[in-house]
Amino acid sequence: MPKWVLLIFPIILFLTALPLNLKKDLVLFPGDIGMELTSYLDTARSQDSGGTVISRFHVDTGSSIEIEYTIGSRNIYPYAGFQWIVKPDHPFLDISDYDHLTVTFNPAITEEIVIIILQIFTEGFSSFNDRMTWRYLNKELPIVENRYTYSIPLKEFQTPIWWYNQYKITEKDLGKADLSCVGMLSIEEGSDEIGVPKKMVVNGIRFQKKNGLMRTAAFSGILILYYIIL
Repeated sequence: MPKWVLLIFPIILFLTALPLNLKKDLVLFPGDIGMELTSYLDTARSQDSGGTVISRFHVDTGSSIEIEYTIGSRNIYPYAGFQWIVKPDHPFLDISDYDHLTVTFNPAITEEIVIIILQIFTEGFSSFNDRMTWRYLNKELPIVENRYTYSIPLKEFQTPIWWYNQYKITEKDLGKADLSCVGMLSIEEGSDEIGVPKKMVVNGIRFQKKNGLMRTAAFSGILILYYIIL
């Protein structure tokens, strides 16, 4: 085999595989990707006695999302948080080519546990008008002191048993979640500590293709070694 083939072919192979392994981050915040950002809580009216209260919800579009809340005792399963919802007539968020969700919290956070929820529209099962039918994928994230950035593999997100039970179905009935049809992403408190004022502050959230980056780095190392030996 001519030596020029041995020199050029590995580079051609590397350049061909590069676009398949590298992908620009999909930034949810800060930025605007056509989803509506709102706060939510378990109580229909915040003035109800014993209900959960959101005392502050502020979005600085360039730097942070801040929510302050106090969990109430009125409901059995209390909660408060904020969420991105796909806008009407906008396509669902396609994260099928990503493998990690990276979230950066601000040091001002006082919540000990955060629940991150992806909701997936499932063709043939979900209804556009009933978001509860959008399949839940949850990840419970304990907040570690002095650590503010978390990179979570998407494979760690799981559909909770209560959601399956609500519709009397199983994972086998629906199959694998279609990550090309994300309709909502929520960040919710998870400690359920009643009567204690808490705060969540998020500085950034993005989807990343980290496994592809690692494969590219490994292949680059092999390529360099190949030329050294050659």
